[in-house]
Amino acid sequence: MRTISLPWKEGVLKLCIRDDILVLEAENNKIEFRPRTIIVEKVAQVKEGVVGKKKYLYIVLLRELKPFNEKPYSRIITGKPLIIERYEIRYTRTGIGEYYTFVTPGTHLYDYIIVSEDEIGIAMSGKREVYVEEERLSYYIYLV
Repeated sequence: MRTISLPWKEGVLKLCIRDDILVLEAENNKIEFRPRTIIVEKVAQVKEGVVGKKKYLYIVLLRELKPFNEKPYSRIITGKPLIIERYEIRYTRTGIGEYYTFVTPGTHLYDYIIVSEDEIGIAMSGKREVYVEEERLSYYIYLV
């Protein structure tokens, strides 16, 4: 298991990678990306869209991701990919916000994830079926 701190606003998000599971934690939320399942706490709604041959899943969070009050010790440069195990991580900061793009390995049933301040976008093949199960404010998203 490997844990790193990713710069986020005035603090960090914690990223834990173990085998095929990527866990992203903020002070107020936790997001777990497994090869066939995505588990997100504190969700307002989940939307699905199709554009051409791609299917996109949009997860709207109840609140913006709040960083842990720590200084980042990882060096992530905007626009430059960081390779950790089999994941490619890109950090982007713009005048209106910041986001991370996580390109997943071939074992995952989705291509990449974009995590912004208050929303998560997941891109996958348009042929994938998506099943959503809600348990309180947590959502379990199954892909087949």
